[in-house]
Amino acid sequence: MAHIDTIFNIKRLYANLFLAKPFLTAKGIYEPDLLLGMIKDNGSVPFRSEHTEDNLGLIDILENAFMDAKEQDERDENEDIGRSKVMRMRKYKMQNEFLMQELSKTGEENPMHGKIPVFVSGLCITDEMLMQKEGIDPYSNKHLFSNLLLDFLPSLFPQKFLEIFRFIYIQPTPYVQVPILDQVNGFGIEEMLRSRIEREINPLMNIGFGDLVKFDYISPKKGNSYFRASMFENKGMEIEIAKNHDNYAPEATRDGRLDWTWFLDRHKLNVYLNKQIMAIKFAGIRDMMFPHIIDKLLDYEIDAIPIYMENTSASADIMLESQKYVDIPFDLQFIGGKHGILANAPDRLPREGICHPTAFGRLLGFMEDIYKKWSGGSSINAERKSPVQKPSAITYDSSGKYPWLLLERGTEHSTPNLHDIAAEYLDQEQITLVENLARIHRVGFTRVEPRIVTLHNVNFDVYKGFRRDDKDNYSWFNESRDKRWITPDKIPGFKEMVSRCADRRKKGDFRGSELALPVGPQYSPEFAEDLNVGEANLGCIIANAVGAIRKKEAFRIIKEQLGHESEEVVQEFFRTHNANTLESIYSKRGIAVHDLFSRPMEGLVHYDTLELAGIEPVSSDNYCETPFRNQMSIITRDGKIDFIASIHPDAYLFMERGENEYDLILIDRKVNRVTPYPEHKYQLQTLFYGWSIADIVERELGAEVVNIYTVLDKNAFYRGFGDQEVVSYPHTTYRKPKYSPITLWTPDDPMRDAIPNVAASIQQRKQDIISDPGVIPEMKAMNEECGLCSKCFDEAKILCNYMKRKVEEKEEVRQHWSQLSSVSTTMQ
Repeated sequence: MAHIDTIFNIKRLYANLFLAKPFLTAKGIYEPDLLLGMIKDNGSVPFRSEHTEDNLGLIDILENAFMDAKEQDERDENEDIGRSKVMRMRKYKMQNEFLMQELSKTGEENPMHGKIPVFVSGLCITDEMLMQKEGIDPYSNKHLFSNLLLDFLPSLFPQKFLEIFRFIYIQPTPYVQVPILDQVNGFGIEEMLRSRIEREINPLMNIGFGDLVKFDYISPKKGNSYFRASMFENKGMEIEIAKNHDNYAPEATRDGRLDWTWFLDRHKLNVYLNKQIMAIKFAGIRDMMFPHIIDKLLDYEIDAIPIYMENTSASADIMLESQKYVDIPFDLQFIGGKHGILANAPDRLPREGICHPTAFGRLLGFMEDIYKKWSGGSSINAERKSPVQKPSAITYDSSGKYPWLLLERGTEHSTPNLHDIAAEYLDQEQITLVENLARIHRVGFTRVEPRIVTLHNVNFDVYKGFRRDDKDNYSWFNESRDKRWITPDKIPGFKEMVSRCADRRKKGDFRGSELALPVGPQYSPEFAEDLNVGEANLGCIIANAVGAIRKKEAFRIIKEQLGHESEEVVQEFFRTHNANTLESIYSKRGIAVHDLFSRPMEGLVHYDTLELAGIEPVSSDNYCETPFRNQMSIITRDGKIDFIASIHPDAYLFMERGENEYDLILIDRKVNRVTPYPEHKYQLQTLFYGWSIADIVERELGAEVVNIYTVLDKNAFYRGFGDQEVVSYPHTTYRKPKYSPITLWTPDDPMRDAIPNVAASIQQRKQDIISDPGVIPEMKAMNEECGLCSKCFDEAKILCNYMKRKVEEKEEVRQHWSQLSSVSTTMQ
């Protein structure tokens, strides 16, 4: 079985050029000057750059793009074709090659023979609440336009009629959808090249395309491809630059100063070239299909190729530009007339685009006119569906003394709110640390309540367990359907249970956060199996051991050890730590962000926001920051180990499934950047949190916790730490947090059985080090050799160096640990 890419994002000129190579080659274009010559022969550049001396001319950009595309081709040629995560670009180029081959066929063998093409905008709404458009493939669960096709077409038209249509998307990967009827699944839409891709590309590449057929939008979906809208748009960039003229951006810096004119010129030239390349590609597609579609178009009195897109969109620009490059001039016509699909829409700004009811109604009207001719004059008589009422969306205002603290609309003038929490509980150092992060990375911070509402009201991707060969994307709405969300205090006996299991006076032997250490367990598909035979890679246990030293003693040790470290280590340490208290600025900033996120305050206006998710408003201390202590007795291959595990979840809720039966949602707030996948170290940490709460609830209350959903709430960074090579763009607002894909842990997931054993194994080996620190020098040498030490936190590095030095000097170090008296081991 081919592995499936979770996400593939096409975002550069050279990538667009690389994918279009089959079509360019067919036009005799092999070199940048030939491409530029064709562009100039068919029109003029609509603007002139003033910076050609700075390598911003069209030919300079094209030469660089051709060189990068050639390097990509050579990399693909030289890669081991059986390896995972290589050849990603090549498979999409092969799809373009296959499309050319299929469209070159003669007679009825041509897949477009006797068909009616509809060219569709490449950008589509993927979030109906947030009106967010993305260049996502149309087989994605999120692609709203194809969801509308699935909803409406089978109820309005017979399948035989629908078979004459082909929906062609204006994307770097030109997907062509075919309406089909499957005996098992019913009506669906399928990629025209699906059989060839699954037969010839997926096995060859070892990284498949993912699902290329869609029967509904709640079934698991394998793989998505994207393209960046900014490849084909200027306007958004111009607006952002106008509002952020002084915003820091290294990619717009020349000779030590910002030069937005130079930067915008470069972007405009790239956009122009991207559009021309796409126009040449789609001109080729039109020319090859024209002899096969013209008779069918004329039969139904269609005197132009129908295009379904906003007439001001980049897709429309590409199609209109393609007129210059076609060999067979045949008109294009917007469905809905020359004013486009959104003419006379009731909204002032109909942001849904091709998914707007007015636009979609025009498409159905266009198809109905054809149906009347196809059926000999009959009209469709099926009852049209009413649109489903959408839940309330959360929108934010940035205002007041702390504009980077985002207030859900309607709360900015009410008190107490998030700004009052900041003023009441944060000191000036914390405010400065959070503000600096917000201004540099353009991120905003919210309360937990609106994030819960967003989680309730928006359909997210759900991953099942760790991502292995199974790359299914489940639907969050399908997972949470018909389940009532409740805060933990609504479960009978929960509050009383917390008072028994959350005793702050007892120190935990093992903290759940130890699983998220940068040098912690390294998960692999064989991890659970390796654990059973004692061979699992648990990372560096020294970091766990030195983390058990009480904070006051640890600071004393660090202060002493700094006198034995190199100047470079000392400077690096004080770059990220307070010179007086030795506290980590990252830790202090993280505490501040978590206080803002979930700290309770009497009468806080944000509590009422929960009503938008149908949750009864209660104070956040009912579902946030509950300190659980779990007495664990785990049987490992080395014997039974008894210890106390402590967890401190940022937020958690339950979904009622049935009588005394629940699903658990665990939300963890991270200050680092959002990723399109949940990192394995956070997977382990949040799974252990979820497992521990489920274990306590089932043991203490006799209730059953079926599914555990772990959710990472993270920041949408303006740019990544140290990531200066990636071109990022300025933003006028502070970005709200985002969720990484939700992870579902079912009762039969092997990691749910393995995770307590992971904690027990780490705790056992940690206790071995504390009992016999003499092993530290040898373990440290092994960790340095395999590169773990370079990933470790500065505090842990220095504590480790101290222990190694003292052991080598034959000094006793066990006194630095408070003995973990609750830990006991019974050998088998």
